[in-house]
Order: sequence, then C-alpha cells, then structure tokens
Amino acid sequence: MPPLALALLLTCASAWAQTRDEQRKWCLDVSNADLAIGGCTSLIQSGQESTESLAVAFSARGIAYSGKGQYDRAIQDYDQAIRLNPGLTFAFYYRGDAYYKKGQYDRAIQDYDHTIRLSPEHVRAFNDRCWNRAILGRLQLALADCNAALRLAPNQAEVLDSRGFTYLKLGQADAAIDDYDAALRLNPQMATSLYGRGMAYAQQNNRPMVAADITAAKRIDPDIANKFRRWGVEGP
Repeated sequence: MPPLALALLLTCASAWAQTRDEQRKWCLDVSNADLAIGGCTSLIQSGQESTESLAVAFSARGIAYSGKGQYDRAIQDYDQAIRLNPGLTFAFYYRGDAYYKKGQYDRAIQDYDHTIRLSPEHVRAFNDRCWNRAILGRLQLALADCNAALRLAPNQAEVLDSRGFTYLKLGQADAAIDDYDAALRLNPQMATSLYGRGMAYAQQNNRPMVAADITAAKRIDPDIANKFRRWGVEGP
C-alpha cells in the first residue's frame, strides 16, 4: 500500500475510534438528554457494539427519553436492554421508574421485584417499591420495604419521607410526623415531607401546624396537593 494511502487509512481509523469514544461519552451524559439520545443511537446503529454494550446503550437512551417525559419510548428501550441482558439490574430499576411515572404502580412494583432479586441491597428499589405499595394501599408490605431500605442505608431523607407517607396512610400520625421531621432535617426543601407532615397534623387536628406546613409545601411545589390526591390522600 502506498505510504500516503496507509497514512490516510490510519488517520481514518483513529478518527473513527475517537468518534465512537465521543459517542459513548455522549450516550452516558445524563445532563443532556438530546446529546445522550444522539450518542446512544449512533452506537446502537453502528453494528460495532458487543451485546453487553448494546444493552447499556439502550438503557442509557431509555433514561434520556424518560428525562424528556417520553416514558413509552423509554420503556421500549429498557425492553430491548433486558432482552439483550436479562441480568442488567439498572434496566429493570429504571423501567420500574418509567412505569411509576406513567401511574402504572403494579407494573413498577414488578420491575422493582426483579431489581431486588438481582441486587438484594438495592436501597432505591426497596424505597421505590415501598412508595408504590403505599400508593396502592399495601401498607404493611410498604412498611417492610421502607424498613429494609433504612436498615441498608440509615438516615436517607427519601426513605424517611416514604415511610412517613406509609404511616400517614396507616393513620399513625405520631410516627408519620417523626419520620417527616427526620427527613426535613436532612432536606428542608422536601415538599412531600412538608405536605405529608401537614396532613399528619390534620389527623391530630393541629390546625396552625397544618396551615404552616401545607403553605410551605405549596411554595416549593404548587402542584403538591394534586400529587397527593393522585396518591390517595385528600387535602384538608
């Protein structure tokens, strides 16, 4: 091969490798959904990726689509990832999250079940299964999940918030307030804990505290009352 042709070939090969490295970087960039979708799509369509890498690319693209609110499209990608690699824990977890955001709580729980079977110490899966079970009124199962999550990772604001919500739906106002207090010490801007604590105070007929917490929660998240209504808790 003439030296010039060889040099051109080596340059093209180097550029191709650099491009694929960039595509992988973009694919995993959770801060930019459109860039991630483009990078992952290029890798998926390249015909150069291993089965394991393809599964990761589909999962990453699913996360990007979910970030844009395109949950059905995300679920299609998670399905592909799981087909390619049935042991890919985070594909099950994030598919569960997409189903939750679609309001398909039973379906979300099924994916959290798979996640926990694959990764028995997956704190977020325990927490999210607790939350979804509490929404559906499966309160003792929810409580067991939140307790499991807290054993694995004590003092997690999100888990304390979920357990507070579970106690709220159980009508155990004192326990709910204790958990919401603990969550708010860790994250004072958690609207769900503020609103939930307000609702627990409502169960105790403590009107001044109800007004203070619900007003603070709505200041952070103006839609918080509608969210709780969808989750089965009517406002005062």
